[in-house]
Amino acid sequence: NFGGFHIGTDMAGNIGTTREVSEAYQVITNDPVVDQKILQYGARAVVRYDWRPDGDLDELPMITGYFEFDYASGDADPEPRTTLSQFRFSEDTNVGLLMFDHVLRFQTARSALAATEIAQRLGAVSFPTERIDTRGAFTNAMAIFPQVDFRPHDTVLFRGGVLVAWAPAAVNDPAQSLLRRDGQEIEDDLVNFVGGKPGNFYGTELDARFQWRFVDHFALDLEAAVLFPGDALEDENGQAVNSFLTQGRTTFFFD
Repeated sequence: NFGGFHIGTDMAGNIGTTREVSEAYQVITNDPVVDQKILQYGARAVVRYDWRPDGDLDELPMITGYFEFDYASGDADPEPRTTLSQFRFSEDTNVGLLMFDHVLRFQTARSALAATEIAQRLGAVSFPTERIDTRGAFTNAMAIFPQVDFRPHDTVLFRGGVLVAWAPAAVNDPAQSLLRRDGQEIEDDLVNFVGGKPGNFYGTELDARFQWRFVDHFALDLEAAVLFPGDALEDENGQAVNSFLTQGRTTFFFD
C-alpha cells in the first residue's frame, strides 16, 4: 500500500508425476503407459489506485483504477509422453464475465463429454478426460485486464473493463487431436474445441457493471459483456461470431 496505490500478487505451481492420464488415453492412442511429468504454474498481479476529491482514502474512493495481469501455463502437445503443463485457476477466481466463464466453458464441456463417452466405450478405468472441461476456470492463458470503478454515491458503482487474452500454448482439444493423429507427429492433427486450427489469441472482451446498494445489506447488480473472438475460437472455416452477455443478480450481505 503506497498512498492510493495497492499492489497484490499470487503465484502457484504444480510439480510431480502421474500415470493416470496415459493409462486413460491408452485406449484411444495405444501408446505405452508412462509416468508423465507435471510442471504447471500460474500467477496473478493486480495494481490498484484509489482517488477521492477530498483525499480521505479511509472512505470509499470515488474513482478506482485497476490493472490486472493473469497467467496460466498451457500444453501444446496432448500426447501422453510429454509433460503435463496446463495450469488452471480455481473455478471461483473469475477473469472477465464471458470469455472464460461462458464461451470456453461451453466449448470444453462439450468436448469433455464426448471424450469421456469414447473412453467409457473403449473400457477406460479412469476418466481424466473430464478435466478437459474448464468449468469456467482461467487456463492456458495470459491476459491483461484494465478496469475503472466510478462511485458518484456511496451506494452506486459503475465499472468498465477491457480484457485481452492470449494462449501461451496453441489452444487444442486433446482428445479430438489424439483421435485424429495419423503418424508420429501430432502437430498437423491438432484441432481446437470447435474443430478449427489451433490459435493463440482468444480475443478482446468489453465488460460493464452497475451496482446499486438500495437498502442496507442488499445490492442489485447488472452486468453486460461483448466478446470479439480471436483465432483460438475459430472453427474449421476460420469463423467465430461475436458473443454477448447480460445478467442481473441481487445479493444479501451479512455484516
